[in-house]
Amino acid sequence: SSGINAEYGEEGISAVHRCLLYLGDLARYQAETEGMNYKSISARFYHQALLICPNEGRPHNQLGTLAGSNYEGLEAAYHYMKCLSSKVPFPGAGDNLKGIFNKTVSVSKDVMCSPESYPPTRRFLICFLLLADKLSGPVSMSEVDQLVRGLGGDFADCYTDNRQPFPPALVLKIATMAIMLAENALAPGVDTVQPKLIPALVIELMTTILTVTIQQLGEKLSSPDNQFQSLQISGGVEEERSVVMLHVISTQSLLLPLKILGDWIKARHQLIAQDLTGTFWAQFGDLLNLFPHTRDLERIVKEGFSQSQQQQKIALPEDVALRGLAPLSALHNQLEFPPLSPDLNLLDEFALRLLCLK
Repeated sequence: SSGINAEYGEEGISAVHRCLLYLGDLARYQAETEGMNYKSISARFYHQALLICPNEGRPHNQLGTLAGSNYEGLEAAYHYMKCLSSKVPFPGAGDNLKGIFNKTVSVSKDVMCSPESYPPTRRFLICFLLLADKLSGPVSMSEVDQLVRGLGGDFADCYTDNRQPFPPALVLKIATMAIMLAENALAPGVDTVQPKLIPALVIELMTTILTVTIQQLGEKLSSPDNQFQSLQISGGVEEERSVVMLHVISTQSLLLPLKILGDWIKARHQLIAQDLTGTFWAQFGDLLNLFPHTRDLERIVKEGFSQSQQQQKIALPEDVALRGLAPLSALHNQLEFPPLSPDLNLLDEFALRLLCLK
């Protein structure tokens, strides 16, 4: 708590953090010679190191190395960007990130020449990384604007016919990268693209995810095969209907990136209010209309949300992804983060997420 005990406590935490990093490195070396099983073990050690010392960037650098060329290198780029934005960054991450961008620039030339020859998933990943590279320095407004608009269409194309082309964790990483890119551009003294383009990527991405989520969720809730629809017809008890409805909604993983994108827009509202169109707010309203009533969600959530203050109290997985980002510090300072926060079951977690979006 103070004096020598506090000093030993900090040294102990630092020692555990280093041990977890070394264990992660050893498992990563084993993965290179003995197979994929060690990759997941290595990643687990690195993530545990982050839980103990969230301000340290080095575990993210190691996770980037572990990710390699997964998803055109986007997963690695995410971790290198997280490393560089940490309070204690690892210097080598900058060169590692540049290496990813250099490969992307080389591949993107073919994509730009013949986009129709690439599937939308690969086209989106390459163009997103290309945009991330261009937003790192001065570029032309028209070039960035064209890339941003194209990304929205590519993302929507990936999800046609109710496909789920990306794992939920990857979409969360994409949303986090968009926010970090916007924050880098907003940093004092940065000479980059015109201010109007700074929030464009975040808003375009959120608008597209909103469109996809509303379509997929609306189809699931209106399907005659689900229990929610039969309860509507039979006039089931309202609270029971809300629980069944929440079960349906809990299959929609795109709500995780929507939550953090919404948190960022709320935190930066004064800077980007003029860029949020009536269409955007209409779409957001359409999504909220698909959710159970607030009072039913509050009955489901036993902990994690203060009804009197209408505030989130427990960090959700997507909050952990953006922990340490300056604009969200006011929100994060009032949250309990792992390993200290209590575990929530899936329904409680989604009910809390919906309350936050509302």
